[in-house]
Amino acid sequence: EADALDVVSLMEQSLLDTYRTDTGFDFKRRGMSLAKQVKQFVAELQRCASRRASALFQTSELLDIAGRMTLEITDFYSFLDVLNDQAYLLKKGGRLWQLQTHVSSSQNSRSSQAY
Repeated sequence: EADALDVVSLMEQSLLDTYRTDTGFDFKRRGMSLAKQVKQFVAELQRCASRRASALFQTSELLDIAGRMTLEITDFYSFLDVLNDQAYLLKKGGRLWQLQTHVSSSQNSRSSQAY
């Protein structure tokens, strides 16, 4: 029973931390943190890259994917800059981006042959 109460206490504290602002609490806040949105977006890009066997995306494709995911991004181009700064996406020039975390099946087979 003590363990269950500890879990409840941790959950309460976690929820309070989620809604705490500098001036009190904002219980109207919903949504994900930027870090969580980045993680989910990159995961979706990995799925798309695997399906189409290419880690290259046009800016318009990235915008479409983000729109389908209903991410809470106010400035999509700043979001792309964050992904670029964190080395998830590499700007290839023009409107082309390369997903850096994607490993194609040909790369996997070459890696396993090296051992």
